[in-house]
Amino acid sequence: MYAISGGILQFYGDEARLLTDAIEGKAEIDIPRAKAALERARKRMEKQGDLDQMRRAELAMRRAINRLSVTDSL
Repeated sequence: MYAISGGILQFYGDEARLLTDAIEGKAEIDIPRAKAALERARKRMEKQGDLDQMRRAELAMRRAINRLSVTDSL
């Protein structure tokens, strides 16, 4: 299983191509770091900053959740 960040999936007949910004295998994910990133993002979301800050915090939260779900650590 892999955590993928951004990109597109294209299908051509019986082939699939994945073009992504970042991909991490289960063994490559630093679980404590991902948990810390999730906590930081949650705290930034609670502060209710401007819209741009909230969007960045939401994206950071989604990336952390994605990583943790791949490692069954959520």
